[in-house]
Parts: sequence; structure tokens; C-alpha cells
Amino acid sequence: MKTIVLLSLLTVSVFACDLTKIKDGMASCDSLGSADAKCNDRACHKALHYLVDEDTIKCYVSLGLGPASDLNKYVDLDKYCHGEGPPPTNPPPATASPPTAPPTAPPTAPPTAPPTAPPTAPPTGPPIAPPTVPPTAAPSTSSAPAPPHHKRAIRSFHFRTIHNYAFDDRNRPNY
Repeated sequence: MKTIVLLSLLTVSVFACDLTKIKDGMASCDSLGSADAKCNDRACHKALHYLVDEDTIKCYVSLGLGPASDLNKYVDLDKYCHGEGPPPTNPPPATASPPTAPPTAPPTAPPTAPPTAPPTAPPTGPPIAPPTVPPTAAPSTSSAPAPPHHKRAIRSFHFRTIHNYAFDDRNRPNY
């Protein structure tokens, strides 16, 4: 009986609407550079699992943080990290305002031609070679099979993750 109560309380607490956790998760991934760096960072990868959860997305919208489409970049990144899609692109956020052109002032005087400088001789000396950039290696593929793509397997994965977290001795209080 205690296990059932604990599991039901855990389910409620795991999916509680937590503004701080959402913002911290977004910040942990946004502070990193490339998609590969984000996938390899443990804190970002853990945050992705939280940010792509359906309940978290509903929470994000209900808190008025923006539309659900704001979290699409994290969904795409999570798919990439699990080998289910291409590297994500970084579109501008949906809530950003379009850029405006700077105002132009009406001319007050007729334009004058700028003074011409005397011609200068090209510099002499050995030619300067452009810097060389080492080629980047393509990401290697591991021999591990790709994760299943159907919803039952994904739900099962999330349940195992939550279950392992709940019953891991490192997470228990020391009473």
C-alpha cells in the first residue's frame, strides 16, 4: 500500500507546474553552443526530458510564458540527441517583434562629394596566407540500435526513468 501511495504522490510532484524548473532548464541548454555540446551536457540533456514533456508544455502555456511553439526548439534538440532527427536550427522566437528600419532624417543641405584621398601603393612583402581551419569530423554513429519511435516505448522509457529516480538510494532523505 505504501508503494502505491508513494508512486501516486511521485507522479503528482514530478509533473507539478514549476516556473523555476522550466526557466532553469531552458537556461541550462541556451547557455551552451552547438547542438552536440547541448546533447553531451548532462544538465541540459536532463532538462530536455523535462521541457519536452506534454505536461511541462501545458504548464509553460498556462503560466503565460508564451505559446507552446516556443518549446519546439527543445523538442527538435531532444530528437536530435536521441538520433531521431537532424541537428536543430535556431529560428527566432515566436514572441519576438519584427525588426524595424531606423528612421531616416530629411536632407537639409545638398550632398557634397567626399574629398578624394591620394592613391596609395599596395603593401610590399610576402603574401599573407588565409588561416587554415581543420575540417570537422562528421559525428560518428554508434553500433547501438536506434531507440524505438512508437509512443508505448517512449512512455515506458519515461516511466522507467521516473521509477529509477524515485527508488534510487541517492535521492532518499537521511532520516
